[in-house]
Amino acid sequence: MCDKAGAVPKASERRTGGYRRLAGFDTTRPWGSASAAMTLENRTISASQAGMTTPTAWENSTYKQVATADTQRQWSTGARAGAVDVQNFSKNKNKTNQEAVSEAFLQKTHETEQLIELLNQTLRTVNHEIAELESIPTKRIESYIRQTEQKIELNAKRMEVRTDRPKTERVDDEVHGQLLNMDSLLRHNLAELLHCRKGIQQDLRLLRESRAQLEMDLANKKAALSVDTNLMRHDETGGDLTLTGGPCRCKMTIDPLVWTGGTKALVKTALQRQGDAAKLRAAINNICQEVSVTDKTGRQNLQLATMDKICKTQGLKSTLEMERNQVMDELNQAKIYEKNLCEDILNLEDDLDNTRRKYMYRCCQRPDKEKVVDQVELNMRRTLQEQKALHKNLMNSKPTLASNIQGLHKSLSKLEKNILDKDEAMKADRNSLLIDGRKSLSQAPSDASYRTSYVGGGSHISSKAESLKSRISELEGELAQTRKKNHELEAKKSALTSKGY
Repeated sequence: MCDKAGAVPKASERRTGGYRRLAGFDTTRPWGSASAAMTLENRTISASQAGMTTPTAWENSTYKQVATADTQRQWSTGARAGAVDVQNFSKNKNKTNQEAVSEAFLQKTHETEQLIELLNQTLRTVNHEIAELESIPTKRIESYIRQTEQKIELNAKRMEVRTDRPKTERVDDEVHGQLLNMDSLLRHNLAELLHCRKGIQQDLRLLRESRAQLEMDLANKKAALSVDTNLMRHDETGGDLTLTGGPCRCKMTIDPLVWTGGTKALVKTALQRQGDAAKLRAAINNICQEVSVTDKTGRQNLQLATMDKICKTQGLKSTLEMERNQVMDELNQAKIYEKNLCEDILNLEDDLDNTRRKYMYRCCQRPDKEKVVDQVELNMRRTLQEQKALHKNLMNSKPTLASNIQGLHKSLSKLEKNILDKDEAMKADRNSLLIDGRKSLSQAPSDASYRTSYVGGGSHISSKAESLKSRISELEGELAQTRKKNHELEAKKSALTSKGY
């Protein structure tokens, strides 16, 4: 028999039924051994010549057939036992392999379903974020951008208007600082708004790109899951498998970790882009609110600074006007005094000439013996001397008076010019405020000058808020008027103090 179950017998064993043949056995002579053949040689020859078989040959032939059949039977039994073992081993091995394949299919389909669920969930969040970005009112951002550009232009016009102030009034004051701060703030807000507008389009593009990648990967996962599901169903129901499509590459080359990692990388990128888009949406709301608040605060600060500057300029103008009036009064008095002085000098000269003629006439007409240094002589001499001294004093005071009058004229001219400069400065400041379309300075600055065609949700102002805004405007106007009056009173007080009152 075979040494090992299922082993194929050797050639010598196949001819003898699995038993090894003895060295002296000759299959061509079935009636006996070689020695027996030698003793019966003559008998065999005679029997063969008579056409008959000897009894020994006849018997040996039967034994040979029995031995051959037994050998074949034993070999068949051994081969069958080996085949049964091989068959059982094959069945068990095939069953184990099928179970392993089925288990791998179940695990693979479960993992694929998890990835499909992850992709579906990520796609839902990405679609939601895309919808949120698309729902952002871009007209609102465009409106803010146009308003900010208009405000930058308006602020530049205000600075240009203030440059028309007289040279002496070009002061680096608080108003100038507010205008510079406003310009910097508006340009910063404009840059933020432009970045938001660009960021919306960029984030939408990235999210749509991620959505396309996720949808493609989801379609591949579903197709792979469908193939594996069909194979599992085929194992249960049977049937033919039909290949569709053209020639395919039947070799699997992608590592499982790479396969899973690719999907997770797409999901991670999509979630990261979704987070960036959510941050952008929050930043847009914050920027819009900040733009409104900071712009309103800047306009109010500019309004107060300009009104304060106008009040200070008005106070200085009142001081200049008061001084101008006093200088004009003094100039008029000096001119009157100069006129009276000239008249006094002329009268004194007439008196001096008359006294001199009288004195000469008396000295010349009286006899020599009557030329007495009497009281009349003394009084006339004293009168002549005093009249000459008075005339000299009056003549000496005349240049001083003329110089004072000339100085008063110069001071008056400077005061008038300064007053005109103050008027021009206040006019420039007023125009810089009224350039936004307001009718009066008492009206508070508002966004009325920057209205656009956009009317979005939440932009409607209620009547209560409108009345509150109107009340704030009235209070700001009253505050400006009060400051103006306060500066005028302080100017008058300082002028009276300088006069010694």
